[in-house]
Amino acid sequence: MIHDLPNETLAEADDSLEAKDPPVTYHIDPVWYAKVGKSFSLLLRGRMCSSCRQKFGTQHEERVPTHDEKTGKVTFEVKRTTYGEDPVAVIQSCCSKAADFISPGMPIKEIIFRILLSAGNEPLEMEEIKRRLDEHLGSLRATHNTSIEVIKRLLDKDNFYGIRPVEAPEVSSAAS
Repeated sequence: MIHDLPNETLAEADDSLEAKDPPVTYHIDPVWYAKVGKSFSLLLRGRMCSSCRQKFGTQHEERVPTHDEKTGKVTFEVKRTTYGEDPVAVIQSCCSKAADFISPGMPIKEIIFRILLSAGNEPLEMEEIKRRLDEHLGSLRATHNTSIEVIKRLLDKDNFYGIRPVEAPEVSSAAS
């Protein structure tokens, strides 16, 4: 027996069956820096706190987790590394915790750049970037247009920070 459903319910059902594009995410593209002849490492060093800049390039010991295949346990090895070898990790774990790492008086793109660094350069969706941006702007939010459209336009026209949309992986269709 077929039941009559309201038109709204049928429309909603049709919408849910349509393939939706995944949301666009943004990250800082280190490859872009090489393509345009800029130093990603140098730009990041400028965003480090003074303590990390002083330690940059020095040798230090770091505990690194390793997985023992035989026992299945995780153990730690002490490994000598160069401090700042992974500047994004240094910024995320130390520098981004400083109260002045992001301040409302900075240009919007600089704040977004630092938001991405504080997230370890993991790709963030536009809504998350906007949420964090508004949070950092605080009371100054009223003096800035931080709509999704404006932020997207700023990022899509970026030619300084290397902030780029993450390319969606190609979906290969199976041959019939």
